[in-house]
Amino acid sequence: MLSPAFGLGWILWRQHRSGIALVALYLGVLTIVSHLPPTLYSRNAASILTAPFGFGLIYLMGIFVNSDSDMMSTRSGYAYPLFTLPVRTLSLVLWPMLYGTVTVATVWIVFAELVLAPTGAVGFVWWPATLLAALMACLQALSWMPFPLPNLRGISAFFVLAALTGFGALGWNHGIPPTGLAIVYLALIPVAALVAVRGVATARAGENRERGWLPEQKASRATGDVSAPFASVARAQLWLEWKRNGLLLPLLTLLLCVLFALPLMLALRGGHVDTPLGIGEIQVHITVRLWLITALFPLLCALTTGCCPHKAETFRPDLSLQPFLAIRPLSSFDFVLVKLRLALLSTLSAWAVWLLFFAGWLLLPAHTAASHGAIGHLLLHIMTLRAAMVFVVLLVLLVSATWKSQVSGLWVELTGLRWLINSYAIALPMFLTTLIGWSINRWTGDLAFGAAILRALPALAFCALAIKAVAIIGALYTLHTWRLASPSRLLGISVAWLLIAAGLGALLHAVAPAGLVPTHYIFLGVLLSLPFARLLMAPIALHYNRHR
Repeated sequence: MLSPAFGLGWILWRQHRSGIALVALYLGVLTIVSHLPPTLYSRNAASILTAPFGFGLIYLMGIFVNSDSDMMSTRSGYAYPLFTLPVRTLSLVLWPMLYGTVTVATVWIVFAELVLAPTGAVGFVWWPATLLAALMACLQALSWMPFPLPNLRGISAFFVLAALTGFGALGWNHGIPPTGLAIVYLALIPVAALVAVRGVATARAGENRERGWLPEQKASRATGDVSAPFASVARAQLWLEWKRNGLLLPLLTLLLCVLFALPLMLALRGGHVDTPLGIGEIQVHITVRLWLITALFPLLCALTTGCCPHKAETFRPDLSLQPFLAIRPLSSFDFVLVKLRLALLSTLSAWAVWLLFFAGWLLLPAHTAASHGAIGHLLLHIMTLRAAMVFVVLLVLLVSATWKSQVSGLWVELTGLRWLINSYAIALPMFLTTLIGWSINRWTGDLAFGAAILRALPALAFCALAIKAVAIIGALYTLHTWRLASPSRLLGISVAWLLIAAGLGALLHAVAPAGLVPTHYIFLGVLLSLPFARLLMAPIALHYNRHR
């Protein structure tokens, strides 16, 4: 009989040995490159290659957290089949947590000593290693314990991670010794272990109870107080999707705006540190100007939320759809349309939250050389029609980018193919980060190379547009031959996409300075950035996943 330590370790290795081997191989390549003579490879290029290794660390942490768990669900993220093993709950928690903390700390130490040090980077070794170990333990505790409210786990994880990393950064900048930081982080690991043991024991006994953020309406058939039936299956599915995922993005935006606004309000009361607002001669407190960073919060949150259903409630261990969803009397095409509508409603809700805070921002005090008053009052006196159009266009672009961030990877998630999902989430960002970093390094070191890229950029853009057109035609043909959508419906969606692209291009052309960018380049950029081929592939991916 295998010991719990060996058995649990073998399960982790058996499931993720390929990914672990790739991370180890990449670390070995970085080590060799970092030790090459400067004549063969520049240190700047070696430093750029080290940037994607962060995705490898995230992947390793996901392994020990249980990457198939759902951080937004109320259920425990611990692998449920392991609950039936004849071992104590302490063993189920202790060994995966020990493996995870030791692995990420060791990988960082090796990375810092063998890769960062030869490139001339500052050698933060021990306290970042303990920080990663504490992050690993806290993530495991948060993932494995059940939560009473949906999405609460993801929100708690976000703020715990922000607090741990912020404490380390502020402590280092304010002169706290590395030993002190390491002791604090190491002391958190036993606390996280106790929380994890309690959470796994609760989940193992089936004692967790799910509640909702909003009070449930209790129907009474005796009094006739029964909710009206849904008008269609699609409306019912939209209600279900909104109940599961719709509030996550606006809730995250609300919390971030509140947490970012409170310190700024305290600083605003502390003194007068005026700085130009950037519009006219208006002067504001420096913290008032910093608050405009919150305009990026909905977009950044959308990059992590997406619009797919919860894994724990939707996918099997092999990531295929559960029969509960697969047999819905709803076509795959309509299923995807529901998700796109959900993403739109969630995006609009998040930006409505931000606009409420923006309205409060307009009431903050400001002044010019001649008058004092609220920011909004002073802006009305200098605002022109063109400036108002620029603001509206920027807002439309930010809302569109937020919606795009939620739906761009939908076709990958709906395939249920683990290798494709992992590649899209880990390998593709690593490759793009390396490519962009190498290009910037080459551009800054060789101006002729940068000029050649600029000259070739229009041709590359037209080639990308041609590839996108081929992908769109292929997706439309597949949707038609598989009878996932009627020809009239496909034609209507294509015309709607072209009208939206034309509208965005017209808005950008109206506000762009004359002669800055040619008109055809504006429309070319809109056609390339507006997703269509990936959206058309989403019903195909879902149809494949429903019938495999």
